[in-house]
Amino acid sequence: MSYKTTLLPEYVDVVQATSVNFYSTSTNILDAIGDYVGELNQSIEFEKSKVTTNYVNSIGELFNTLNSQNFLIEDFASDGTPTGVKQVDNIFKNFYIEKYLSLSKEYRAKVDKLIAGNVFFKNFSDDIGMIADRVSVMDSNVNPYYDIYDTTYFYPTNLPASVLNKISQDELNVSMMFSYYNDPLLKRNLQGLQSSKKVLGITIPLVNKFTAKTSHGTNLVTDVLYYDRVFVFQLSILNTLKTILGDLSSFILFIKQINPKDNDAERKAVSFNYILQIEGLDQKVDLLKKQLDLFQYSSQQVLGVN
Repeated sequence: MSYKTTLLPEYVDVVQATSVNFYSTSTNILDAIGDYVGELNQSIEFEKSKVTTNYVNSIGELFNTLNSQNFLIEDFASDGTPTGVKQVDNIFKNFYIEKYLSLSKEYRAKVDKLIAGNVFFKNFSDDIGMIADRVSVMDSNVNPYYDIYDTTYFYPTNLPASVLNKISQDELNVSMMFSYYNDPLLKRNLQGLQSSKKVLGITIPLVNKFTAKTSHGTNLVTDVLYYDRVFVFQLSILNTLKTILGDLSSFILFIKQINPKDNDAERKAVSFNYILQIEGLDQKVDLLKKQLDLFQYSSQQVLGVN
């Protein structure tokens, strides 16, 4: 149910120099960044915009460029040589959209005026992508009452689409377990409100999913047809979303799958450190420029350790 993300944007955002050329000599950082040198350079430009005399114009022009070029950015080789342009992935789109959304209301209003034909940098809800979601549609109002033990359809989560991808796996398991034990009890208690007959002492319902298509009289039935409609029209709904939202549609379908409470076993934090030379003194620091140890080289020995 979750979508694996990467920690790379967090590392790329920690800019230590004003040029990608610095990173070509810091091989331990460059190896971790891998093919994301272009994204690193874009982050450097973003940091530069914060220290200009007109911050709003600088940040607005940056967002306008990303929006107008559909997140095409200049790419670089590991030695800092330009190699052309590249399309950033949805993870980095989300990275800069969150930067935009973190602006104050007043700043955002001014920045909006600088973004022509704004597609990406605006308020939106990822719930839009849940319109065609079939999993959350199957709940106690849709799952047939005659299907006491959910043998025809899958076990419902009984969670709305807007919540389904925002809870932890443990919370989802608890919800499904409650459904597993409580739904059969509910359906068995409502069994007398549906036509049935007994064969060899076994109660057999005389209703099915097609009963809802007819005048079902005193039979209490769920709206199982709703699930069938979503199943039939899912593709056309997605196509309509793409038509209405344009380039933003693929991003929304991506972002709706990200679960902020998910803990991927493969997601690991890495500690980077490198040597920074200041006025002839080599200083070992981490990505936050926290001093790790201090040393100065001579032809005979290492001086001033720690």
